[in-house]
Amino acid sequence: LASRDTPLEMLHLGRSNFGFDGLRAFLEVFSPKPNVMPKILNLGNNNADVEWYIALSELMQNEHCSLEGLHINDLQLDDDLVSHIVTSLKNNERLTNLDIAIKNTSDSVWDQISQLLCDKTSIAATYASNHTLLKFGESENEPFEVETYLTMNEHPSKLSVARIKVINSHFAYNFRLEPFRGMKPALLAGVLEFCEKAYTDHDEFREDTYDYEYPEPYFGGPRYNNLTINYLMVKNFLSTFDYIRPRNRKRQWSDV
Repeated sequence: LASRDTPLEMLHLGRSNFGFDGLRAFLEVFSPKPNVMPKILNLGNNNADVEWYIALSELMQNEHCSLEGLHINDLQLDDDLVSHIVTSLKNNERLTNLDIAIKNTSDSVWDQISQLLCDKTSIAATYASNHTLLKFGESENEPFEVETYLTMNEHPSKLSVARIKVINSHFAYNFRLEPFRGMKPALLAGVLEFCEKAYTDHDEFREDTYDYEYPEPYFGGPRYNNLTINYLMVKNFLSTFDYIRPRNRKRQWSDV
């Protein structure tokens, strides 16, 4: 396996009973060459525990790791495991399918998964959230918010996904001006352009991509098109301009 130049499409090691030592030996083969890790790895029914995922996560955090799907259904999603999942997938842009056992999962665990997919603590954190994961185990009690984020991640343009999540999380129910307070004019112009493109992405999601009907609360509340955004900016521009407080208003106006 280590001598390959390209990764296997799938490697099935379910019910192999090679134990944790066998897993470590397996991973040592790929540590120098994470780019040839099998794209889909099945480790189901091997009596795995959280130590297995910790060992796998070290490799998954490598930006060159080619793993796209991991089936390890012995693992039960709980408070101990979820922290390692968040760490391993926070900056992972390859893994799309994580198949683990999900039974009687607490709300706090689901909250951490939701934050992994859309971190609302700041605009930058939302933008840097995981936009790659598409499937997360099998659960009839998967929260609606998590289901929505996973569905949004199906869009092929991850930049569009990031924009939509930013708009939903920070500008959802009305076009608030507070986030623009104190911005330099050159930056303000770029941010407003970003917001406008996000609403364009919003329409593309609805009309061109899926039959799935995105719920309004998670897709921007009132729907703003480009014309509406321009109207809102003109209507509220004087207050926005007061936030900037330029020394030379004429010059700053021209820049904006």
